[in-house]
Amino acid sequence: MRVGLLAAAPLTPWQHAVVEDLKQLHASMLPLEPASASTQTVRALELDFILSFAPLEQSRLLAGAARWGVWQYFFGDWQRYRGESGGFFEIVDDERVAIALLAQLQSDADMIRILQQGCIRSHPCLPSVTRARLEQRCMHWPRQVCLALADGATQPLTAALARTTARARSRAALGTRLGFVIRACLRTARQLTRDLLRHDQWSIGLIEAPIEALLATPQPSVTRWLRRPARHEFFADPFGIVHEGKLTVFCEYLDQRDRRGGRIFAFEADGAAPAREVDIGPAVHRSYPYLLQHEGRLYCIPESEAADEVVLYEAESFPERWRARATLFAGRKLVDVTPFQYENRWWLAASVPAGAGAECELHLFYADQLTGPWRAHAANPVKVDVRSARPAGTPFWKDGVLYRPAQDCSRHYGGRVVINRVRKLTERSFEEEPCASVEPPQSGLYRAGLHTLSAAGAVTLVDAKRKLFVPREFRVALGGLFKSRVRATIDTTTSARSRP
Repeated sequence: MRVGLLAAAPLTPWQHAVVEDLKQLHASMLPLEPASASTQTVRALELDFILSFAPLEQSRLLAGAARWGVWQYFFGDWQRYRGESGGFFEIVDDERVAIALLAQLQSDADMIRILQQGCIRSHPCLPSVTRARLEQRCMHWPRQVCLALADGATQPLTAALARTTARARSRAALGTRLGFVIRACLRTARQLTRDLLRHDQWSIGLIEAPIEALLATPQPSVTRWLRRPARHEFFADPFGIVHEGKLTVFCEYLDQRDRRGGRIFAFEADGAAPAREVDIGPAVHRSYPYLLQHEGRLYCIPESEAADEVVLYEAESFPERWRARATLFAGRKLVDVTPFQYENRWWLAASVPAGAGAECELHLFYADQLTGPWRAHAANPVKVDVRSARPAGTPFWKDGVLYRPAQDCSRHYGGRVVINRVRKLTERSFEEEPCASVEPPQSGLYRAGLHTLSAAGAVTLVDAKRKLFVPREFRVALGGLFKSRVRATIDTTTSARSRP
């Protein structure tokens, strides 16, 4: 593969990282001088595409000089900011999310073709943090698009052109600067208030319909809440199995007074017996106990990222006791591990641990057997989108199509669940599109969010949350705020002392 590299200035460390990542495909990089590069001379080089870090006006002059055109990054929504914001105007406009694009330039200055895009929650007051987070998550995109094209995908280069009518906006205008300061202060105060005084409490409910019915019913009715937690506890991440004619629900149980963190509990959906703890996994925070049956055996993969491992457990004495069957990953942190089968192969979807606002990556792995060995998808992370990436329950099939529930954390963690339609899944490429969303209940206590959908035969399990004040969570958040301020002061002092 022959790639032209167009840059009007020395590459920044991030730009160097993009180039080095692309070289994994054994691409030959040919530097181009913006001042002397013309369409005619560049065409003679027979380039596959041009990766540009030069000013947009210079890049656009070469739009037709390579087989796949000129590719350029934009940090901002094309429709609203012409892709030039980097987290700044998101604060001015109080936008909860920030978008990055890798686009194919067109001769028309108002149009681009989006090759790849990602979305994260914007920082409430620091554009530099938003920009850095976007850069960190998109440096592999040129390689990712090349892998898809080599895999026979045509969608990147045939996608509809995106047009903008947005005018260029100046950051220097007095009104804009005042708006930025005011909005940044308001957003910061809002987040601090939420962290200190408004805490999540999750409860588990049951929908009297199979999971595939939610494709046509985005606002389902929770017919029954299975557990009513006390003020200091919650039940979340439900997965169910019909055993001996009864629906048994596994979930994360958390007692805010207990420093051990989350544990796995099980209970019968009919409420005939109390919930009891399940002996599964190491004594660390555990959650998301994904259940599956395979070849007549019952398995569970609980999330235990604090132990740096992902382990497959087999039922030994249902439901209380399980034994380790295979270690799927060792020395690796993964959350919301979700296995499924697709075209005679096992696949596993997961996210990586991330701070608040960064629940945005989807990683895929594949294996010939459930027990492994597991190999990483060549384009990981295959998706960067806080609105529809992180797994949120049981993948399912309808009319020969695979659907994948995912969390929408664009406004806050666990806002709602988006159901994605998988269009293509191979070792080198992945395509899916959102096709439905499941909103939190509109009435009752638990209507502040929803983040799990799991199939349990003819019914579907969900969890939903409400907001309330929890004294221990207040103390934890206050301590975290104090520690962050101390770290910031130390970093500032150290930086000042190191200056000549």
